[in-house]
Amino acid sequence: MVGQSSGSKDVRFIKANKELQYRVGTGKIDDETLIKAQDVLNKNTTDFYPVAKPDLEKLESALDEYNGDECDGGIKEKFTKPIMNLKANAGNFKYSIVSDLAGTVLTMLDNISSVDKKAVKIIKVLHQTILLAIYKEMKDGSEAAEKDLVTAFQEMCKSYRRERSS
Repeated sequence: MVGQSSGSKDVRFIKANKELQYRVGTGKIDDETLIKAQDVLNKNTTDFYPVAKPDLEKLESALDEYNGDECDGGIKEKFTKPIMNLKANAGNFKYSIVSDLAGTVLTMLDNISSVDKKAVKIIKVLHQTILLAIYKEMKDGSEAAEKDLVTAFQEMCKSYRRERSS
């Protein structure tokens, strides 16, 4: 695998769309550059909370805006965008548990056409859990309780999707 240093995970290559290719160019990135970039990520000691705070606030605002009715479109997008950003950024700050939890809820949202009270309750729990994870510096999800938390979220979202589809 290109650019893999010892102990790292396999890399998944994604073909960039035309717009992204236009913005950043095309071509191969040399192995040394990839290794340096991974090293920067591995040594990152920046506090995650200031990066996460705007998305947590957007999520909280969307939760406050929800009026209790089943809604589609706009409100779902207001939930999805900050959760997606939290998922993406969490990994760069070694908060894999936040990334896993957000990913689980994103999958749930992707599989429903509208948002209802129960979905919003799950999103509220996600919001509170992310705040707790950041406060307690629960990063890699290696502790048994952290693994159980991720599993519980997965089960909760699966149960909700099954309930919605029946």
